Amino acid sequence: MDTLTFALCVFGLAILAFVILAISKKNAWLDLRIRMGVRPDK
Repeated sequence: MDTLTFALCVFGLAILAFVILAISKKNAWLDLRIRMGVRPDK
């Protein structure tokens, strides 16, 4: 496996992990705010 292919694989995995993290974090934040009774701004 050459360097370019490896870099693309790592980049793709990083984006995938970031998206999953962002979605789960957003859901966690919404859940936390709803439980605390805080009105979501935005």
